[in-house]
Amino acid sequence: MATEADVGRPAEDGSGRVGILCDVIRDYEDPAELPAERRKRPAAFLRPEGGGREWLVPPDTVRLVRGSRPFRASTDTRGRDGRTTARGPLPREISREECFMPAAQPEFQFVRTAACRDARVNNCPEVATNIPGVVALRDSKRPDTIVTMTAADWVALTDAVKAGEYDVIA
Repeated sequence: MATEADVGRPAEDGSGRVGILCDVIRDYEDPAELPAERRKRPAAFLRPEGGGREWLVPPDTVRLVRGSRPFRASTDTRGRDGRTTARGPLPREISREECFMPAAQPEFQFVRTAACRDARVNNCPEVATNIPGVVALRDSKRPDTIVTMTAADWVALTDAVKAGEYDVIA
């Protein structure tokens, strides 16, 4: 069973998911439940080592990872007998503060639009689509200002521009 003394250590939940134990909450109430249906119960808060979506589990289903390396799809291989064997370092222990720091966001890789490939033009829109589901847009003269949107919003915007909805008539 996980306790507050184990916070910051690599742990595995009852289903085999591995993460960093970030907190053990004795009287957790799920905010997604209706107020009349909420009940206090213990919960362990885990987060993936490299960042990602956190999850809650009962503390009695959590076991600390010690000595042997748990399954991780990116580094595990199948042996001759078909069983999964693990390679790589154990997840590192982290502080409670690090548990709640936002994960580093991947860098956008901007590309100039086809109309602006001419070196004489220096105020061009630049678009990044290297992060799945996100489109980022910026002006080459103001690279620190970035507008992000979903891929669906990007399609709607480009369709509207092509249809002339944003044409400025002087």
